[in-house]
Amino acid sequence: MVRAGYVEYDNKKSSLLGVPQGGLASPILSNLVLHELDEFILKIQEENFRTMGDNPTTIRNPDYYKIDNRIHGITKLEKR
Repeated sequence: MVRAGYVEYDNKKSSLLGVPQGGLASPILSNLVLHELDEFILKIQEENFRTMGDNPTTIRNPDYYKIDNRIHGITKLEKR
């Protein structure tokens, strides 16, 4: 059984749940969980991508854009 446990406030706690490794149900149970994760990631991608014609592009984070421009400006000054 997978019972790795977890650490909470410097105290190790045992996990009461687990999936038997090497059993017939293991891949099926894992696929059920991973399918939900895949659906969640696809939903996030759809929310964060927009389509311009046939070319999907990401929506740029304005804060990242500001920092990227500052770094580019400093790099340009250093090359002079």
